[in-house]
Amino acid sequence: MGRQNKNRKFRRMNRSQENADPSAYIDEFDIQAIVKDAIAELCSKQPQRPLAYLRDYFGRLEQISLNRSNSMDSTTSADSSASQTEEMETCQMRESRTPQKRRGAISAEVYTEEEVANYQKKVIPKDYKTMCALEKAFQNNALLRACDEEQRSAIFDAMFERIVDVGDIIMNQGDIGDNFYVIDVGEVEVLVSGQHVTNIGENGTFGELALIHGRTRAATVRALTKCKLWAIDRLVALLQ
Repeated sequence: MGRQNKNRKFRRMNRSQENADPSAYIDEFDIQAIVKDAIAELCSKQPQRPLAYLRDYFGRLEQISLNRSNSMDSTTSADSSASQTEEMETCQMRESRTPQKRRGAISAEVYTEEEVANYQKKVIPKDYKTMCALEKAFQNNALLRACDEEQRSAIFDAMFERIVDVGDIIMNQGDIGDNFYVIDVGEVEVLVSGQHVTNIGENGTFGELALIHGRTRAATVRALTKCKLWAIDRLVALLQ
């Protein structure tokens, strides 16, 4: 009897898996963008052991995700325990306001006291249409989806406009990462060692990996059309 129940359960699981929409899964976890970035990194580095390199690459992404999740869990736990006594609440408030303890929304780095002292919060006005476009772009990016509402609002406020013409180089392979970009209007192409890898269109994003890992650009990005971009710089990414 027990074996029959297990068999029925197994068949139900199989049917559920068969009925699942693969495209919905790919969209939910932004698999295409993740794989695209991994291929760009692989083409740029051209390691002798590509499988080992990819294992380490995805391991780093997973660690960043875990660190962010643990950080959010710690904050929630601290907020819950703070209500126990007035003294503990005061300590927790002080701790939550200590800048060095907060990590960037899209960076694994911890910023310094000097960076905090010199940073001035940016608020760049945007119309409703632009805010909707940025929101859609964030939902299409696995890393940005992990931002909480406060981080999301701060990043939206700080993003600045950049207009590029056809053929303009937006970033060069090997350069130090400065900005992360969201495409509002237009299309760009991604090149690795001069070879075409992919195109990115409206609501697409690029440039975040150099900010996350603190490494040089893994690819060159060139405008295929006149583009309207929204960008966020490295310091802002660190300080959110």
